[in-house]
Amino acid sequence: MIILENVLGGAFPGWRRWLLLGNTIAFLAGRNSAREIPGRSAAAAGLILLAVATVFTTTALIAFRRRDVT
Repeated sequence: MIILENVLGGAFPGWRRWLLLGNTIAFLAGRNSAREIPGRSAAAAGLILLAVATVFTTTALIAFRRRDVT
């Protein structure tokens, strides 16, 4: 996942502010110490991480329900 994010962030610099790595660093540090995401607060980074986790969890639940629960 980290390799994919670095490739995407290098190829599309505008996407870097929406990727997990920079937001995780900003959230855990309590500020944007990585300077990859200018102006991103810890709260905003946390909300983005929560949204990503919600999408991943919902997708996994839907896939599980369709495959394993009939």
